[in-house]
Amino acid sequence: ILNKDAIVVTGEEADDQLGIRAVAHGHTIATIDKDLDNVPGWHYNWQRKELYYITPLQAMHHFFTQLLTGDRVDNIPGLFAMTGKKATKNIKGAVAACTTPEECYAHVFMTYNESTDEPPETVKAWLLEIGRLLWIRHTENEMWEPPILKEIPA
Repeated sequence: ILNKDAIVVTGEEADDQLGIRAVAHGHTIATIDKDLDNVPGWHYNWQRKELYYITPLQAMHHFFTQLLTGDRVDNIPGLFAMTGKKATKNIKGAVAACTTPEECYAHVFMTYNESTDEPPETVKAWLLEIGRLLWIRHTENEMWEPPILKEIPA
């Protein structure tokens, strides 16, 4: 068996360790997994032979877009699975206009909230679970928490 100083990860996904180490040490993330585009910094996709940089703003937009779309490969539901409403180009495009996590979360929350008859507290619980499933850690033991909104729409 070929051993290249692999690190065995227990208690979290290997993706989390890639994110943590990339942020802490400035490492380039080499992967074909688009989920890691939630982490700012240098990335390398060996299938496409592409080196690219993800800014903190791009990483934030990618995460909140995934919060709308979910991730079928990882069996994480999104807007359509939870409400039956599709995350259209306009809905996803509005995330790109956000400049803060609070703005992005407010947009995602409102989109889910307006797409279901469930109470806002149920929508918040959905987004907490989906967000925690999608989040790639940037620091050890980090747990994603949604930004606090000044007003929670009724």
